[in-house]
Amino acid sequence: MDVQRITLKWGNGVDIPEEGDKVRVDLEVWECDYEQPHSDYKGKRIPEKDQKDQVFIVGGGGTIKGLDAEIQCMSLGGMARLTVPSNLAFGEELNVDVIIEVTLKGINEDDMDEDEDDMDQDKDNMDEDKGDMDEDKMDEDEDDMN
Repeated sequence: MDVQRITLKWGNGVDIPEEGDKVRVDLEVWECDYEQPHSDYKGKRIPEKDQKDQVFIVGGGGTIKGLDAEIQCMSLGGMARLTVPSNLAFGEELNVDVIIEVTLKGINEDDMDEDEDDMDQDKDNMDEDKGDMDEDKMDEDEDDMN
């Protein structure tokens, strides 16, 4: 099965990312449930795979294959629902087809170049279990709030 795309919101129709462009997206992810009576097949939400302001280089392997290919069919400001088969999504990690709602928020913006190490760290964090926050970090955040 290939990735299926439904356009939820048209972008500006002009700014379309190409391979090598740096893009910024928001993602919401669900397991695909083909037994749902609704046409969107949204099953259980997978919040640990959601991303706000995820930055990756198109064609650079910094995101799942299905998203990497389909982002090149969107224009800036656009939003799409992608049904991605497991082999183009999270592979053996989840081993399920997923539905991803993606919003293309930026292409080659100046503030995306801040720190390449942050992008590498974000990719590493995506591979880890995000459910648990380090207690030291929580203590720092509490101190910052006081």
